[in-house]
Amino acid sequence: MKASISAVFLSLLVSGLACFADDAPSSDSTIQQRLVGTWFYNIRELGSSSTTTIGTNGDFVEVNVTDPNFLKSGESRTNRLEGTVEIKDGLTIFTFKRVSFTNQPVHVMFTNVVIRVTDHEWVCHDLGKSDPIILKRVAR
Repeated sequence: MKASISAVFLSLLVSGLACFADDAPSSDSTIQQRLVGTWFYNIRELGSSSTTTIGTNGDFVEVNVTDPNFLKSGESRTNRLEGTVEIKDGLTIFTFKRVSFTNQPVHVMFTNVVIRVTDHEWVCHDLGKSDPIILKRVAR
């Protein structure tokens, strides 16, 4: 009887520790691997949407399309941004190398805080802001 109670207790303890391990923060390299694929984000307040594809080497291409109703010209605008993305200490660091609206090389960095990355969703927020940014995975 004591042996079966000990076995049940041990199994519950191991299960509990496994659940705790699942909730532990992911390492930077794990997050980086989870970001590989194509992500979609609708930026309602700016009247635009963004599709970002991240490669296994950290290179990314973002295509941003602005709704014509949000521009004085009444024409839709599409911008292409290219660069690299790196995860460091739980931060997403985007380094832009080229943007279509300047037709010249640029070196701009943008950083946000990773909240979580799953198979379907990437949630982060800008530094200094608490409103989450939620991107949906559209392809691996």
